[in-house]
Formats: sequence, structure tokens, C-alpha cells
Amino acid sequence: MNEAAEARRYHHAARLDDALPHYKRALLLDPSDDVLRYDTALCMMQLGHAEEATVLFQQIHPASIAWQPARAPLAICLRDSHRAEEALEPARQAITTAEPQAWQWMLLGDLQQRTGQQMAAVGSLQRALALDPTLLEAHHLLGLALQEAGRYEEAITSYEVVAAQLPMELINIAQCLQHLGRWESARDALAQLHTLQPARVDVMCWLAHVHAQLCEFDAMDRIVARLIAQLRVAAPTADDIPQPFTFATLPLSNDLHRQLLDHAAESIQAGRQPLVRATTRRGGRPRIGYLSNDLRHHTVGTLLHGFFAAHDRSRFEVHVYDSGRQPASINDAEHIEHVGALSDAELARRLHEADLDILIDLNGPTYGSRSGALAYRPARMQLGWLGYLSGQQSPWLDGVILDHSLAPADTPWPFSDRVLRLAGSVFPAAESRSPPGRDRARWKLPHASPVAASFNSSHKLSRSLLQCWTQILREVPDALLLVCLAPQAHRGFLQSWDLLGGERDRLRLLSPMPAEQYLECMASCDLFLDAFNYQAGATAIDAALAGLPLLTCPGELPLARLGSSVNRQLGMPDLICNGRHDYVKRAVTLLRNPAVLAELRQRVTVRNKDSALHSAARAATDLQALYQGLLGE
Repeated sequence: MNEAAEARRYHHAARLDDALPHYKRALLLDPSDDVLRYDTALCMMQLGHAEEATVLFQQIHPASIAWQPARAPLAICLRDSHRAEEALEPARQAITTAEPQAWQWMLLGDLQQRTGQQMAAVGSLQRALALDPTLLEAHHLLGLALQEAGRYEEAITSYEVVAAQLPMELINIAQCLQHLGRWESARDALAQLHTLQPARVDVMCWLAHVHAQLCEFDAMDRIVARLIAQLRVAAPTADDIPQPFTFATLPLSNDLHRQLLDHAAESIQAGRQPLVRATTRRGGRPRIGYLSNDLRHHTVGTLLHGFFAAHDRSRFEVHVYDSGRQPASINDAEHIEHVGALSDAELARRLHEADLDILIDLNGPTYGSRSGALAYRPARMQLGWLGYLSGQQSPWLDGVILDHSLAPADTPWPFSDRVLRLAGSVFPAAESRSPPGRDRARWKLPHASPVAASFNSSHKLSRSLLQCWTQILREVPDALLLVCLAPQAHRGFLQSWDLLGGERDRLRLLSPMPAEQYLECMASCDLFLDAFNYQAGATAIDAALAGLPLLTCPGELPLARLGSSVNRQLGMPDLICNGRHDYVKRAVTLLRNPAVLAELRQRVTVRNKDSALHSAARAATDLQALYQGLLGE
């Protein structure tokens, strides 16, 4: 039996490791045999050698009878080699046969979804399902494409087909429900999945996070206890990867936070090798890149208003890479590229070709981030800033940019990231303007009573925080507490408030409102009571603009010190408390003294103008000084 026949015999028997050496020897003996080349490449692909198989598939001559059958497996190998953009053309060629198969349409839809062509993906996947409605993977991919396109109800319908047989699909259903504002339904879906998969760490983290959003603190504590117990027994499996934002503010030890961050980073880094870089950089100004998918209709984008234009273009060449689903309307950057449709590998190559000296990741490990591209190390130096103000444990970062309030130099740092501290606050902010006037009547607030307030999102609240608030109100009988929360959180908040002995008639619950109304409401309050575990950041900056003092109590980790960063930049360290007892004591003292509160509000207004808190130029100058120092190392 010759080498080719022997190879095919082993291949037919699924003995791939035995077949491949015979295929290679046969191909050496007859390198012009494209059918043999196809069979060899197919064996390589089935063994997981996608890059080697790609080379052979690409060598098949277009006139060969093996060329058309090779189109789809070539696309699969390119996809599995993180070359989704290149895979599109052979995938399109694969469906040009007289009767394309359902799996070939599914392959094309998969690639279109990966490269940001969501509507095209929907069409291809619907063609696949018209041919074979039983393809669960096609239903899943259709759900992904619809979800990315913001068509959440339709995505849920697709996911539900899969969930009937594969319960883990419930986690995607829960994500869509959250986007639709149906938090309780998302909680129920995750609770169902937790019952079916009780050891899944990602499910527990997400479920605890949704309980926190709903202010269901007892339920959150129960899930966190199970999570801690599970992590003590075993580390998460390779396919069990919790999203960092779901556990960032859960009451876990620093060791467990590091463990979960490490696990998430390892899953991203796997299979991604650093790109080869020239030993010398091109001449000219240092090239600084900023990468974000949050530049449009997001807090990060709002904070960065005017920031890119504030750079010194005589010293630095600034490139902005917008990876969002919808391009942002940024026109103040020297260079801007919309890269949302690129795969991680393609984006990494684009960044690599730009020969960036420093690349700033403005997302960190948040939803929609492009950490997979950063894992290829496309820039000489890569730093994290603004999007995730904490330790990241990301091996592709050379440091995280914080400030002296978030990460004091004399305080132990519990993460492996190198900390780079800005001279001023870590937050940029658009230029200041005059605060709105006070209008108590509009917000149904009594004219003479002191009004404490909270404008933090519901997942930042905690039972211990509400305990402090009830104590403050008991000691200041005429004070009211205004709390602005998503309406989905109102019921849980009120139930927790009742259990802690709070008086409902001392509360004013409001729902989120447009930005200008937020400022007007803030201006009508007297004292912003900050959260503990995850403090006000951008919201604190808005409060300063409205002349509303922020009373804050710093914790150990950066997310629990955001309010301190804003107050120090304002030059108001007297609003930074030394522990929760001091937090209650100072709040009581201030709320009992209307004249002191009025003077404090006036100080905030004056300091907001004088402190450069609202100054894009201040933030750009601080960062440029940091860059200059790093480039000189």
C-alpha cells in the first residue's frame, strides 16, 4: 500500500496522528496532487493545526477539483487562526455552489458576526436555519448578531431555542434582559441557571451583581458566600470565566479578586503571541494611541470631551481608535480611526502598523473591551486608564494609571500591576460652567429642611451604607434623604430600608433623568452621601459642577476611593472621612448646621472654578508629563 493510501486508511479510521506522517511523505512524493494536498490539510485542520492547514489549502490551484471543496475549510482555518477578515472571502466562495449547505451559510454568518457585520450575519444565519432549523450553533450565532445589533427581544428568541437543550445559554438571555431593563427577569434566568450549574463561578458573580443592582442585599450575600466557598474548593475551569465588572465590587478578599482577574486574563492571553517589532522606532514625535469602545453616549466619552484636542501637538502625535459598535462623533483628535469591525488579530495588526510608542486602553476588562487585541502587544508600551480604575492583573499592560488618592504610595498595593500616579485627579472633565439655580419646589423638597442625597447607581449601594443613612436621619430629625435610582431598584431598596428601620416618609426616591436635570436636582440638595465599596466618579464631578458637597469615606481599593480623588482635586480634604463612624458623625454635624452647609456649597462652587477639576488641559498636561517620563526611561 502506498503512502497516500495508507494515510487515507488511517484518516478514515479517525487515527489522525497516524495518518498525518503518511500524508506528508505522500505529498513530498507528489507535490502536484491537489486532492492529496486537500486531504492532508483536512487532517491537519482536524488535529487543530489551523495555521499549517491554511498554507496547504491556499496552495490548491483554482482549476483543481479540490479548490471549491477547500473554500469552507480554509475559511475555518483562517477563523481559528484569528484571521476572520481574511476568512470572509473563501467563506463567500464556499456558498457559490449550486446548493450551498446550511453549515456553510452558518460559517459565513459566524465570520460576518465576528467582523462587525451584524445585519449581514443575521441574513446569512437565517439562510442557514431555513435549510436546517435544528442547527443550535446557528441559533446561538444569530442571537449574538442580534444582541450586538441591539435587537435584544429577537436575540432572546434565538437564545431560547438553544437554552432548551443547553442551559448555559441562559446567561446570554440574562444579558439581553439587563439591556432591556428587565432586571428581575435577568435575575430569575440566572437563578435558574445557578440551580442547574451550582458550581459555575461566572453565573454566581453575575447573579450576585444583579442582586446588587436590585438592592437585594440578603440574596447577594447568600450568593457571595457560595461563591467564596466554591473558590476555596477549586479554581474556575477554563470555560468558566466571570466578567470582571460583575465581581469588582462584591465583598471578596483581595486574594480572590486577584485570582478571578488572573483567570480572566489567562483566558484572553491563551494562544496570542506578541507581534514582532522593529528594534528602532520611526522618527518624529512620540506616537500616543487611545483605544476605547465607550466614546459614544457613555460616561467615559463625556469625561473625554475636549481631552484629545488639549494635547500638545508639537510634542505628541495622538491617534484615537474608536472600537464602538456605532462610530463616535469625535472631531478634536489629530487622527481617528473607527475599528469596531476588526477582529482582535486584525486590530492588533492595525495598531502594530501604527508604530505606537504608548497605547492607552480606555476600557480595561469591561463589556466590549478589546483586551484580546492588546494581548498581542501591538504597541511598545501599553497602559490602562479611566475605564477600569483598579488593578487588572493583565500581562499585556505595562502599568495602570491612577493618582495619589486612588493608590497612595504609602499604602500596600494588592495587585501585580505597576501603578503610575498622575499629579492631579485621575479624572479628566469638560470645561466648567456656572452651576444651575436651586429649585426645591420642582423636586418636591421642603424649603427649610436639610436634604442629603445619593446619585450613585444601585449596584454601588450596600446594607452597611443604608445602615449609616438610617442612623444619620435618626440623629437629624428634620433631614430628608433624596435617592436617585433606576426604577427597577426601588422595590429592593425600600424593602432593605424597611428592614433597617428606616422611615419611608424621610425618603424621596427619584429615577434617572437627563444630564441637565441631574445637575438641577443636585443643586437643590445640600450634601451628597457617597457610597463605600464603589464610589462616585463622574457623578462626583457633576456634583461639584452643581455646587453639591460630596462626603466620602475611602476604602482600601481604588474603586472605594474615587470620591477622595475628586475632593482632593477640589482642595476639600475636610470632606474625606476617617472611617464609617466619622462619616455618620460629620454628616450629622453638617446637616444640623444650615449656615455651615450653605458656606460649604459656596466653597465647592468657588473651588470648582479654581481647582482645574473641570479642565481637559489639566488632564492632558498631567498625562503628557507621565508619557515624557516613561519615554525617557
